[in-house]
Parts: sequence; structure tokens; C-alpha cells
Amino acid sequence: MGIVTDQDDYFPELTVEEFLWWVGKLRSVKEGVLEEQIERYIRAFYIDEHRNHLISSLSHGTRRKVSVISAFIGAPKLIVMDEPLNGLDIDSIEALCNALKKHRENGRAAVVACHDAAFIREVCTDVIEIDKGKIIRQGPVETINIGFSATKQNKTNKE
Repeated sequence: MGIVTDQDDYFPELTVEEFLWWVGKLRSVKEGVLEEQIERYIRAFYIDEHRNHLISSLSHGTRRKVSVISAFIGAPKLIVMDEPLNGLDIDSIEALCNALKKHRENGRAAVVACHDAAFIREVCTDVIEIDKGKIIRQGPVETINIGFSATKQNKTNKE
């Protein structure tokens, strides 16, 4: 399972490449496959020039990219992401959209907690909206009016 928490989870004393190799070894990814994945994701998320920098020396956005990339290493069956867009630039958001779509096309799943309606419409197939710990609506993304919460809708209907 790949995980992106709302915190940056990594070993700050490792370089970007060392950390991604470590993740791959934990997931028993074969060396050739791991090398190809690291190269592909480092380029896709535009951090090639940072591959040999200590993670602790990177900006918040670049550290976030490393965290997102690490979730995809080894092509886990499930990826869980909590607010993965935080700290990402437009190009990296596009790279994340592409990576999630490819992940799904390969028969894998992702659970994403996100407040960005455009991102949800772009990458998700199903939506569950939770308010104060309760499911208030769920269904295929095309049947849910994302960006207009049911709670607000109910309040408006009562007025």
C-alpha cells in the first residue's frame, strides 16, 4: 500500500533517490523496475535536479512531491492519499492526475481525501462526501454535484 499523509513522511537524512530506493526495497521491487519507476516519476514531477539533495534541504513543495512519488513506487494495489495537492504546483498536479489515472487503468485503486472539486472530477470514479464524521452523499462522480455540498443545498432548500 502506498500512503501520502498530510505530513511529509520520509527520512530527512536521505537524498531523494536514496529514499525512493529505500521505499522500493521495502516493497520488494526488482532493481530494474525500481530504477525505471524512480526515473519516470522524478521526471514526471520535475524534481530531477533534486535527486541527489537531502530531503531535509528541499522546499515544502518538493518534499511533498517526494512523498507523492513514494506512494506510487512498486505499483501498490492501493494508494491512500490525504490532501495530496497541498504544496504541489500546477504541473505536478497534472502529473498526479496522470499517475492516478494510469494506476486505475492498471486495475489498482486509490482512496483520496481532497477538497478540490476539479481534481475530484478529473481523477475519481466514485465520491463519498463526509460531514462531521457522517456520510452525507455518495455515488459515481458524474452523478454528484461536486462543489455544492449537500449540507449547503439542504440549508438553501429550507430557506
